[in-house]
Amino acid sequence: MDTIKIDMFLGQSESKGQIEGEIQLPADKSDIEKVFSVSCNVNVREKNITKDSIQVAGEAEFTVYYISNQGTADSFSAIAPFTHDMDAKGIEQENEVSILCRMEDIGSSIIDPRSVKAVATANFTANVTRKSGVPEMNTDGLQTRRVPVDSKCTEHVEVHPFHITNEMRIPGGMEQVETIVGTQCYGIINGIKKDGQNAICYGDICFNTVYSSKDGLWQINDSFPFEEVIDCDMALENKELIGSISIKKASATAYDPDVISYSVSAVIRLDIMSGMPYGLVVDAYSLTHGIDTQKTHISMKSPMNCDFAKYTFRANTKTGPVEKPVCIMATPYIKSEYAMEGTVNIEGTLMCDIMFLRDDGRLDCTRVQLPMDETVPVPGVKEDFEVWTVPNIQKTSAIITGDDMEIRCLMDIGIIAFKQEEYDIIQNVEEKDPLNRDNSSIMIYFKDEDEDLFDIAKNFHIAMEDINTDNENKLILINPIEC
Repeated sequence: MDTIKIDMFLGQSESKGQIEGEIQLPADKSDIEKVFSVSCNVNVREKNITKDSIQVAGEAEFTVYYISNQGTADSFSAIAPFTHDMDAKGIEQENEVSILCRMEDIGSSIIDPRSVKAVATANFTANVTRKSGVPEMNTDGLQTRRVPVDSKCTEHVEVHPFHITNEMRIPGGMEQVETIVGTQCYGIINGIKKDGQNAICYGDICFNTVYSSKDGLWQINDSFPFEEVIDCDMALENKELIGSISIKKASATAYDPDVISYSVSAVIRLDIMSGMPYGLVVDAYSLTHGIDTQKTHISMKSPMNCDFAKYTFRANTKTGPVEKPVCIMATPYIKSEYAMEGTVNIEGTLMCDIMFLRDDGRLDCTRVQLPMDETVPVPGVKEDFEVWTVPNIQKTSAIITGDDMEIRCLMDIGIIAFKQEEYDIIQNVEEKDPLNRDNSSIMIYFKDEDEDLFDIAKNFHIAMEDINTDNENKLILINPIEC
């Protein structure tokens, strides 16, 4: 008897927590006059399961972009360790847990000219699963039928870390690099190809980099492709592959004034999906001739691939006299997401930090909040689906008109949708003596709330078609049958 392993979904826990860090300015940096923007990248290192709780531990890398007392722009980074306890009633140590972490807000305050306190509000989501074996049975000699289950289940998860470097020449019309101020980075998987036991993931690493030149600050957006071969140690011919990528660390350096060198450490998560085993249904004839069955209840989440949708956000702000915008750091914060029939609704805030040069030559900065209330078309999604939103900033720009500045932001919104499904899979079939009754008898049976017609038919060794379901199933009348 073959057994197919699936991830049986047990439950989900969500919890908010704050990650704080007091970040000291390195000795070679000028004093802080004004904080321009703060970013935070969270890496979960450990997940410890105890009775009714999950303890999450890891590191948060804060990057602070600021204007110095010398009137220049600069940045510095520091690591802050964190722990966070999540309630998870009923969880057991043999369960498997995957943690998703998403920032809801990041703020900062200047402690003194050499240090900053950064605070990030993070939303932690724990998905709890258990590996469950579903056997495929040999039913020779029995009159049975197999009912296909329209679903996919996670058979295996492959985690693939990789490191990639690349170089980009400064485009014509832009000044040479003196110092890299800071860089933001994200990854996109454009597709996955199969080659025997190998999955070939390909996509793009995208950068938003700010640098200083002898004539001021410049911002540049660029990307370069990647292709990673992942050995899955199994045949992939009839499998469905769903991939996601997360950036663990990214840096930009300029050893040459005309070239920016990028270094990226990232992780690809590859969900290998297989078709659910067929549900086995023993037919009415076998039931009446003494066949007993045992059913296994299965609860699972099935992800489905969704395409990216592009959206442009605009906002205006009063800035006073401005000579030119220097750079824009845009960060999306998703507050809520929910599925409707064929669409996904997203609500949140797009936070834009803008650095600009005033007409007197001083650097200054401001923050603009753009509300996000979007309806993304996602064919196949239904109201009871769970969704996870993946926003990526593609391009930002600012237009000056008098004392007004218009901020524009082009963003990709990707959707991962999950349908949670419940199935009863027959796990065992055994033959037993049929129940003999006087063929003229009539039995009145009162149905329990948790019973269905299949259970009742199995208990009395009759066909479901022979059960009369009058009175809204409160009264079950079992008709005379021949034994």
